Amino acid sequence: MLPVSYGSMLIEGLLGMMAVVSVAWLSRDILADQMTQMNPVQAFAAGLGQFGESLGIGAEYGALFVSLAVSAFLLTTLDTATRLARFTWQEMAAPREGSEQAPGPVRRLFANPWVATGLSVAVAAQLCTSGGAGVIWPVFGASNQLLAALTLLVVVLYLMHRGVNALAAIIPMVIMLCVSVCGLVMLLIANLGIGEGELNTTLVVATAALLLLSTVLVFQSFRCLLRRR
Repeated sequence: MLPVSYGSMLIEGLLGMMAVVSVAWLSRDILADQMTQMNPVQAFAAGLGQFGESLGIGAEYGALFVSLAVSAFLLTTLDTATRLARFTWQEMAAPREGSEQAPGPVRRLFANPWVATGLSVAVAAQLCTSGGAGVIWPVFGASNQLLAALTLLVVVLYLMHRGVNALAAIIPMVIMLCVSVCGLVMLLIANLGIGEGELNTTLVVATAALLLLSTVLVFQSFRCLLRRR
């Protein structure tokens, strides 16, 4: 577990450094010019390609390699998201813990892995064909970091349950939770249509749902800690 987790952290850190290197040389004018000639992935790859050229790697080969890396990240993200969505459908349809009552036909239908997978893919397809994926994209950054903060929250609870000093997990958890929640609040305010802004119902609902769910999880965690003490 330790080598896999630490290796994953190093690779994630490397990805962050790649992103910084790719955009650090861009001025606003250069970026505006690039956006008229290529899409964001190509612009990202071109930045790292130019960096590779200073290390003796051809810019074209560097850009191709980075494009491949970005595609791999996107594909693994789609694969993971589909699998997690299937698990969520199945868990919602599963009988409650401790219940002796057998699940009904509707629950058994939704718990079927083929049906749950089909529903997950159908929702994604609807977002793609309707343009909804582009609408909810702005919330992805904050929700991604919120997931990391909530994962650290689980780690904190686990360490405290074991009686281990959890300060090394508490500090980054608090920082990431504050930053991601502030980002979601700013996104919510920007899309409420206050002042000169336009109301974006899809983003408002998605952002409000994330804020509500994260608040519930934090509240439940504090209750868990208080019960233990």
